[in-house]
Amino acid sequence: MGWMRAGVWPDANGSGRYRPVTAAVVACVVLAAGASVTLAGGAPVVVEEASLTGVEAGTATCTTDESGFCTVAHRLGTTPAAVVVTLVAPQTGTGPLPSQLAADRYTATGFRLRALTAEGAVYTGPLTVGYAAYPGGSPPPAASVPASSPAVSTSLSRPAPSSPGNGITGGAVPDNAVADCPTGGQLSGAPSGNQFSGHSYNGHGQPLPRGNYTIGSNTCIENYVFDGSNLTLAGSPSNVTIVNNLFQNWPAKQAIANVNGTDITVNFNTIKATAGGAWTGIFGQGAMKNVTIAHNDIQNLGAAVDGIQLRFTGTGTDIEIAYNRISDNGRFPIELQQVAHGLKVHHNYATVRRMGGDQLGQLSIATGNDKDGGGYYDSDTSGVEIAYNIVVNTDGSANPACFESRGNGNVLHDNYCRNYSYVDDYAMTNNSSPNPWFVTNNVLVGPGSGAVSIYEGFNRAGYSFVAPTESGNKRYAMGDPAAPGVPAWNYAAGVQAGTP
Repeated sequence: MGWMRAGVWPDANGSGRYRPVTAAVVACVVLAAGASVTLAGGAPVVVEEASLTGVEAGTATCTTDESGFCTVAHRLGTTPAAVVVTLVAPQTGTGPLPSQLAADRYTATGFRLRALTAEGAVYTGPLTVGYAAYPGGSPPPAASVPASSPAVSTSLSRPAPSSPGNGITGGAVPDNAVADCPTGGQLSGAPSGNQFSGHSYNGHGQPLPRGNYTIGSNTCIENYVFDGSNLTLAGSPSNVTIVNNLFQNWPAKQAIANVNGTDITVNFNTIKATAGGAWTGIFGQGAMKNVTIAHNDIQNLGAAVDGIQLRFTGTGTDIEIAYNRISDNGRFPIELQQVAHGLKVHHNYATVRRMGGDQLGQLSIATGNDKDGGGYYDSDTSGVEIAYNIVVNTDGSANPACFESRGNGNVLHDNYCRNYSYVDDYAMTNNSSPNPWFVTNNVLVGPGSGAVSIYEGFNRAGYSFVAPTESGNKRYAMGDPAAPGVPAWNYAAGVQAGTP
């Protein structure tokens, strides 16, 4: 993308889209016996660790090059849907330590690892990591399944939700998210015909005249106040950046509408105070590739509307929804539907309460192959990772499930859910053989006992639903003195003060 900053590493497909990640410096911890596992059909059951299937876990040592990269081999036998990495060594010493880890460029034989220091500098030298490679294909026959133990942390990581001192202190986060537009040749003021097109624009904090605005390809806008106005992406654009703008009292169904196309970034915007008749803060539909929606503050909507809704009706590829704060939501803080490949939903913070809508608040990652109104797409979802999110129900009674999950090969890990009965409800639909999927290391505070996943109750006719492999999840009653409180969430979100 034209506005991307350097200093972090690109996605596995080499697209140049960057997804930096801060990893907790922890030892490679494996799961204890008593994990919940189900491969296909039925509810999750409790089995011993030796029965845990599908995940290939191990340790590896390599020496990073001058850019912080090295290649690690795995023995999964197929290209993983996700790779979870944790640091084993070095963890102490007088020199710089590799405290930020990420894995990408997955193949059937290995993956690329990159290591940075806590300050974001390249780490060059030897290191040992623990890894868990999650399969994206059908599970092997039961007779040939090896025992394995996924690691506790991840390439999308911060400290586990149950540990103290979560989050990063201060207003900024070291993830190099796009936070401004190019200054060369930058225009200001209201665009001609309410159309932002082909330039970099800076509103310098001034309100635009009320109306409906559009934004086209190769355009970046920052520091505008849309008061009584909304913004729509024109057609199916490419190279669009919407950053550090305020949207309030918007007159249409969405504040930012028609998100679709290629290389689209929507970061650090504040969206608040709907004007009535609103459906969604940020809405998108169609084919999407390399789309990032991060660090937005969708606050106090006070209505039964969605915070962020994307419908991948033309397939979504390499989509990231991260570091968003969505407060006082009455429906789905995040709702994602249809077929996606390489979807990462991580480090979001949401509070919900009942507001008389048609849904009880949860993060809905309903990315299966079922179409709205009936029928099915020909392709299946793959590479969906849902991690390190915090979801809090502020009502007096619990909601059923914190997440809705559909699609092949999903991985839900290290999320914190409060005042819910389950981590997730699910209805897995697919065209091909059922893929295993995983619910691991989540913290659930609320009523109930046993498995943290529950079948949603409907599925594609003629197909058996696939229950998740559960492991490492922790349940606590609301009144349990041992129940962890809501983790600190100190990431920057919304319009950043001091921008010109």
